[in-house]
Amino acid sequence: KIYPGCMVSSLTLDASANQEVKMNVNFETKKTFVAPTNYDTANGKTDVKDFVNFGSPKGGDANINEDAMRPFFFSDGTISMFGQDYIRIETMSLEINNSLTPKRFIGKYDKTSQFHFPGQRTYNLSFSGLVTDSAVFDALREEQAFSLSGTTGNELKLVFTKETGSTDETLTLIFEDYI
Repeated sequence: KIYPGCMVSSLTLDASANQEVKMNVNFETKKTFVAPTNYDTANGKTDVKDFVNFGSPKGGDANINEDAMRPFFFSDGTISMFGQDYIRIETMSLEINNSLTPKRFIGKYDKTSQFHFPGQRTYNLSFSGLVTDSAVFDALREEQAFSLSGTTGNELKLVFTKETGSTDETLTLIFEDYI
């Protein structure tokens, strides 16, 4: 089957310290149809190893770049407030939901297609961690929940690396203005 016009409905990243990052993506498709017997893919390739993005930008077995095939690992996660780290994250799960709404229209439209309209994107981060600065943590427990909107230096930072070292590829997610 062929699924053209896919949009990401939701995405979940799961990670534990020093383990591979795992990702689950859910798609909404514009249309689904069964490929005819003479159907040829856009680039004429049917084996995944021949795809352009397999192994290296050039694709194919002969061009496999081992660095590109290595997974990301969860290497560092901290929550900082007022310039001080107060929680070190050990495991985390990040869910991103685009709140897609499928719609079909009457008129000059293909009856087999549907359109998806994104709504309010939501992020949900759950984690377990170790408190590294109990003074900040205790002060926060005594106060009611509040938004950090408009404050500076209060960010949640998650770092994923392929390997420890200064020249290796990293992925950093920084969240500000959270509740």
